[in-house]
Amino acid sequence: MGHFGGGFTSNVAICSLHRGGQLTEGGWQVNRVVLKEFFDNNSTQDKQLMKKEMKQLYLLSAAFVIFILLIVGVYIFNFNSLPISKNSSDWGALGDYFGGMLNPIISALTLIFVGKTYITQKTELERLSHAATEADKRSERATTAQTEMAKSYLDQIKAVDRNAKITTITSKINFSLQLVGIYQEEMTRLVNASNNHKTFHAMDGKPYMGERMLDYKENLGTLIINEQSKINNFIKEVDELTKF
Repeated sequence: MGHFGGGFTSNVAICSLHRGGQLTEGGWQVNRVVLKEFFDNNSTQDKQLMKKEMKQLYLLSAAFVIFILLIVGVYIFNFNSLPISKNSSDWGALGDYFGGMLNPIISALTLIFVGKTYITQKTELERLSHAATEADKRSERATTAQTEMAKSYLDQIKAVDRNAKITTITSKINFSLQLVGIYQEEMTRLVNASNNHKTFHAMDGKPYMGERMLDYKENLGTLIINEQSKINNFIKEVDELTKF
């Protein structure tokens, strides 16, 4: 079970590590996407805005030209029968006429263009502010996602380390159990030899009789108790490692 758990967690950790290779690039990728979208949107919006403003400019220019022609036409219609004056005061009156008619229109057009410039700049600033806010939000979401991925990766690393330790402890438990089995088998052979009043030949090849047999039996009991104590300690370590 330890090997299976370790292998499964290792695969998960490797997958997380593979995905984690993009952690350092995630923020730049998000910012690059945001910037690309921003400039693409700006380019389309600027073209549309330019077309709209050029259309309005053509209309205002046409209206201004028509108005000038109207003023000139009205003047010619009323005074075409008069000869061209050589008096400077008449030409001054003509200038006053055109100035009085055109100055308000020019002032109004100037005010309109100033207002349009202000509105355009304000709209552009709002758009830039909105784009910056969206970029910050996406960057924050990317940072949060990267943090979660990093935490997940660290958790997987801890799980791999924990399973490796459990596997090592399990191997030690199995080894101790094998020793206990060997010592118990030796103990059984010793008891049978003692009951049959025979010389006991231990697993180390030495013969034992009488008091020496009892001492060897006591040593076997001590070895079994020591290994069982080790097993209990190993089990406690595994319990500590498997607590979440």
